[in-house]
Amino acid sequence: MDNVTQTMMYILRDYQSNIKRYFDLYGRKDDIHAAKKKPYKNVTMEDWDLLCDYFATPEFQKISVENTENQGKQLYAPRQGSLSITGSYVHTGVDDCAIMARALGHRSRWQKDVGSMPRLKALKDPG
Repeated sequence: MDNVTQTMMYILRDYQSNIKRYFDLYGRKDDIHAAKKKPYKNVTMEDWDLLCDYFATPEFQKISVENTENQGKQLYAPRQGSLSITGSYVHTGVDDCAIMARALGHRSRWQKDVGSMPRLKALKDPG
């Protein structure tokens, strides 16, 4: 698949996702009339009515629920999103100190040709 096709597929998928989120924000399936009053940008009122009716169908709701459940079952978060690795740690609740300890490991106070290094003391709050 060439880059142009891949980019166009990504843009279309992103646009569809934005439209669905907009529908959920303004009405959801419970209050479809509220959603129909305010169409998404650059979508005609006629097309918006069709989309709202489609989003409220039982078939679409079933697919949406299945997709949400499947996303919750993923063992690892997909890495193709817009978050950096550090940003994904923040969302998953990984402790910064645990990351540093794992990356740096245990460090001895003994240094070759110098001897034992002084132990660092924790600073107390002066206030």
